[in-house]
Amino acid sequence: MFLPVLLIRDYGPWGWAVFAVPNISGACAMAYVIKKSDTSKELVEKHKIACTVFSIVTIMFQIYFIGWLSTVSSRIFIIITGVVFFLIYTLGSITDKNQRFNAFIIWTLSLICFMLFFYFVPPEKIDLFKSGNLIHNTNALLYLTPVCFFGFLLCPYLDLTFHKARQSNSAGNSKIAFTTGFCFMFLLMILFTFFYARPMASVIESVPYFLKDRNKLPLVFIYPVIFYMLIQAGFTTALHCSSIFPMIKRQSRVISLLTILSIVVFLLPVIFNGRPTFLNLTINEIIYRSFMAFYSLIAPTYVFLFMITKNGKSIPLTNRNLCVWIVVILLALPLYALAFLGTRWNLEIFSLTGLAVALFSRILI
Repeated sequence: MFLPVLLIRDYGPWGWAVFAVPNISGACAMAYVIKKSDTSKELVEKHKIACTVFSIVTIMFQIYFIGWLSTVSSRIFIIITGVVFFLIYTLGSITDKNQRFNAFIIWTLSLICFMLFFYFVPPEKIDLFKSGNLIHNTNALLYLTPVCFFGFLLCPYLDLTFHKARQSNSAGNSKIAFTTGFCFMFLLMILFTFFYARPMASVIESVPYFLKDRNKLPLVFIYPVIFYMLIQAGFTTALHCSSIFPMIKRQSRVISLLTILSIVVFLLPVIFNGRPTFLNLTINEIIYRSFMAFYSLIAPTYVFLFMITKNGKSIPLTNRNLCVWIVVILLALPLYALAFLGTRWNLEIFSLTGLAVALFSRILI
């Protein structure tokens, strides 16, 4: 919902393509790669801990972003959307029966937000190709492209909501469901991000360089975007909560821990709001980009090392192999940090070095 805003702001319109193409292709491919629902069940059972951690991080990521949004919106608007968020979360996490209906309502509301945005926002505020708005460091985007493909192609195999969709359909139906869902319905949603990228970049604690408008768009004009982000985040959170609860034995303790963690994560952007920048980035954006390291390095490297079979044989989760994974992350993470946080100085090339460390580590497994 927001990563394309940063990519377009930093690298121009091609940043959206680097986000959209691997995202759609990676998500859609899961139905074709996992040919049997039993295979999906076996993967979830064997990698239960990793899948649960993936969902927990995703929940925290959504809640953090909601907290970040709360720093730029009016209190009344946040209260109203907060109530909507709570209803979506409650209905989605209590029972599976409501999820399909909720999904239809969320998607319909999202389309309405899309149309309202075009009704309120002047076309000149949307035009990303207007002379003077293009970014001059587009070449640096080439270094991030393989990283985006690595993350988006592999992360779906740790996503419990994806596995649930795959297990709920036959081989033929899953291909239809994933293809239609991601190549049409999901594509429409991220097409929305392409158009609201420029207005949002000038509103939500944007970096004082690159795409920053002198005449900021009044906040009321992008309320449809904020509402859209909140309901999408609420529904995503609900789906992941309903996915991990059946896999946890001591639910009461886990729920209490998740509640405390959610409050802390929600308050982080509120606490750091308006603080001085570091590396020409706001503290809130640095935290947001740190989450990206999980999806672009930690999670996909786990999938690459342990979930992709070697010579048709399953790769064991031995202590030695897990130590290799941890060492690889520790070696590659500083390189990713330089790439993700050093956009001001075009340090994205370090992401390729970090990716190479992850890829070549396969020979050690």
